[in-house]
Amino acid sequence: MFPSHYKFDDFLLDAPEAALYKNGELLKIRSRTFQVLQVLVENAGNVVTKEEFFEKIWQGAFVEDNNLTVAVAEIRKILGESKENKFIETIPKKGYRFVAKVEKVFNKFKSAEEEKEFDENKSASRAEIPANSTKEKENTAEKSAAKPQRNFIAVVSSHKILVSAAIVLIIFLVGAFLRSSIAPTKAEPLRSIAVLPFSTASNSPDSRIFAEELTRDLTQNLGRITDARVADYEAFAPFDAPDADLSKIKAELKIDGAVSGEIRTNGTTTEILIKISDLRNGAKIWEKHYSINESDLPQSQYRIARDVAREIGQNDLPVDALATANYEAYQAYLAGRHYLGKGASKDLEKAVENFKSATVKDASFADAHSGMAVAHILQGLDLYASSGLSASRQSFPAAGERARRALELDPHSDEALAALAFVNYRYEYDWANAEQNFKRAIELNPNNLRAHRWYGEFLHRIGRFDAGFAEQKTALALNPNSARILNEMAWGAYLAHRFDEAVSYAESARRIDKTNATALYNASEIYEQKGDYANAAELWTEAMIIEEANRKWIADVETSYQKNGYRGFAQAKIDWLENISEKDYVYPTDLAKGFIALGKNDKAIEWLAKGVEGRVPDMLSIKYAPAFDSLKTDTRFQAILARMNFPN
Repeated sequence: MFPSHYKFDDFLLDAPEAALYKNGELLKIRSRTFQVLQVLVENAGNVVTKEEFFEKIWQGAFVEDNNLTVAVAEIRKILGESKENKFIETIPKKGYRFVAKVEKVFNKFKSAEEEKEFDENKSASRAEIPANSTKEKENTAEKSAAKPQRNFIAVVSSHKILVSAAIVLIIFLVGAFLRSSIAPTKAEPLRSIAVLPFSTASNSPDSRIFAEELTRDLTQNLGRITDARVADYEAFAPFDAPDADLSKIKAELKIDGAVSGEIRTNGTTTEILIKISDLRNGAKIWEKHYSINESDLPQSQYRIARDVAREIGQNDLPVDALATANYEAYQAYLAGRHYLGKGASKDLEKAVENFKSATVKDASFADAHSGMAVAHILQGLDLYASSGLSASRQSFPAAGERARRALELDPHSDEALAALAFVNYRYEYDWANAEQNFKRAIELNPNNLRAHRWYGEFLHRIGRFDAGFAEQKTALALNPNSARILNEMAWGAYLAHRFDEAVSYAESARRIDKTNATALYNASEIYEQKGDYANAAELWTEAMIIEEANRKWIADVETSYQKNGYRGFAQAKIDWLENISEKDYVYPTDLAKGFIALGKNDKAIEWLAKGVEGRVPDMLSIKYAPAFDSLKTDTRFQAILARMNFPN
């Protein structure tokens, strides 16, 4: 029999319930941290290597050593470890050893020694019975001798009763054996899950938006409180959810289970039916109906997430609810989320308006502040491309201000941390704090797709390419159909001078979405550095067509390449970009690349200086982009890198 509980010091580790007690009081501990502690305790006295931890707990998923280090640090803090009271010993370059004395408990209430003592006492009690009842036996014998012989019928009847009892017992035991042999074992916890878009009884636009945003809210909350992989909401865009083919979703998104929901509104009451399906075997795991008053709706979303986390076999984390108690603020917040998801310039403006309205109605609503921070970031990325350098100087500081306010209200806001990290490095050039905030955001919510995307992008721009790809692959697992992530991976491979890999990612992205002009320009640059100028020219003109450039300039790029090859292509691009720059905004980096291709490095440096002055986000690529290789030894280029505070 394997022990189910372990005692050490003042603690009891309850393995079946994944719970840790101190002097009978339940302690808060993250699920992954508990798993690390359990492995240590089960192997008390022995060294557990890092590889063994990763194999047993992370099951082959790519993780950095920091994940384990953080978990061990949390355990030490929870156990109150000190120099005088040591629990865990670090074995340099190997792993960890649990050094406290551990007692294995086979029953929640009895230790092995207690069970043995109980059995010995029980045997002793039985032995005392004959010794203390000799006189009683003698009296019984005398009475028996004085009695006449038993009635035959009575004897036979007693035997029949015994035989019948024996048959019943045998049948019971056989039945119990058969039940245990054919009964299904308890299903393994769902390691990955998707929240399908909720259906609604009404087809009105407002009802559909309400259902959509409740789905997003549940997805976000579930991602925050469980170790399961929770697919990103946008992953379902290619599917006809909620009537999607679950087998197809399982295959393409590689998930174990699905949460579905039905919503009906009746006056100020919202009826929500939540169902969980195990896609591994098609079984329905759980179903629950919620009847929620309007005033309770914001807080109830977190409660539903906790219920779902429990039912899929995942331990929820001790995180406080982030919702507002103000229903009007919550409505404005959901509207902000809706427009944020649409992403167009006019939609981002509406997102900011609604998030701002939510914070006016409830100034302490942390999620509304963090939502506005993200909206400002996306505005900055969108606007600086069309509005000039001033857009970066307006949007990114506003994003940083909102993110910091959200963290004042809720230090556990993973969304605010990711937004602040983005502003840290993209605008403030504060690389150290950026990395710290990215790591904290992902630790709080491993399902934060945007945090993984942005952190991967960050790592690429400081030359840590393998780590960057690992983050982007994690993001891609949350949304395998994201052309955006694939394009970002293509750009990362380009910065790493891995051109064939970059082309592969770019082509995969194009199969999903051929309408992204920026992605086409980037792909053109990748082919250009690869020496495939024909594809470079073709992709560049495709992007110009999407952006509805003047047909004269499109024709000029095409004919210049045909007549004069790569140099003609480069000159035509410069002519077009300089013409645009007289009345519109042009990326300084694009102009700089064009001048480098023509051997005009002084002009390239001039444009790069403008870019760093305006905090243009594209400038973050210049340290590793192959297009700037010829400038790497130029002291003026090195000075620009120094102004951007790149880490060595």
